[in-house]
Amino acid sequence: MLFAAGGNKLGVHILETEELSEVAKLFPDGGFITVPIRLDQLEEAKWQKFFDEADKFRFIPIVRLATSHNGKFWERPTRRDIVSFADFFSKLDWHRNELIVIAFNEPNHAPEWGGKVDPVDYGKSLTFLVNWFNTEPKKYLVLPAALDAAAANTSSTMSLNLFLDKLLTKFPGIIVSLSAWNSHAYPNPGFAGNPNDSHKMSIRSYQFELDTIKKRTGKDLPVYITETGWDNTKKKDRLIAGYFKLAYEKIWRTDEKVAAVTPFLFNAQTMPFSAFSLLDDNGKPTMVYEMIRLLAL
Repeated sequence: MLFAAGGNKLGVHILETEELSEVAKLFPDGGFITVPIRLDQLEEAKWQKFFDEADKFRFIPIVRLATSHNGKFWERPTRRDIVSFADFFSKLDWHRNELIVIAFNEPNHAPEWGGKVDPVDYGKSLTFLVNWFNTEPKKYLVLPAALDAAAANTSSTMSLNLFLDKLLTKFPGIIVSLSAWNSHAYPNPGFAGNPNDSHKMSIRSYQFELDTIKKRTGKDLPVYITETGWDNTKKKDRLIAGYFKLAYEKIWRTDEKVAAVTPFLFNAQTMPFSAFSLLDDNGKPTMVYEMIRLLAL
């Protein structure tokens, strides 16, 4: 499990590597940075600059693998795709001994997994990825894709409980091979829940996930919360700032199983992501930005 400088668990999720120098103003002492890397954007110069800047600003990167989007859904990764990611990372200087890699995103949503929810197919991809990355000369900490804890069983989604049950039934050993879990601990329903909520769709959802894994496999895992946040079209910034303070100080920071928390999202100027942005429509810091900056000190 990797820790940021000074034991700070906080960081933020970004969409573009070029944002890192601006994020450094939010976290002057460093922290964690979650960023997606697309299969069709494997540019050595761009990503080497990202790792160089992450080292300069004392950030620990958490890199989420993504394929390509065909206009309807994200393509399912092939084995060749997974090898391509490994080959690409091997060419880069990470400035550290270990790289945290997330194996794709919320496969209990059909649009995130080739247009169909398929926990068995995801398990095959995750197993191959873990095994392949473990053969690499460099060291990886592979996290599974986070699941949407609020998803129901529909034609295009599957509940977290059912997805995990199918995954663990078919691949009981895959969790044991992981070093940590990955969670999207959103305040559901509707990204508008109270931080004091303690149900399975709350910001404590990761606790239910870890408990399920422990009961099924005996594995006691730490967790990286790589997405969380409140919808600012439903709650005022002042209230959300207070929510983050309570959530971090009373729950995430004090829970020794939580290794990192990277709220979604640093900057977005269009809906739906702008409802979670730490910068407003004019690119100015919100009250939530300022609260997170204070919490990270």
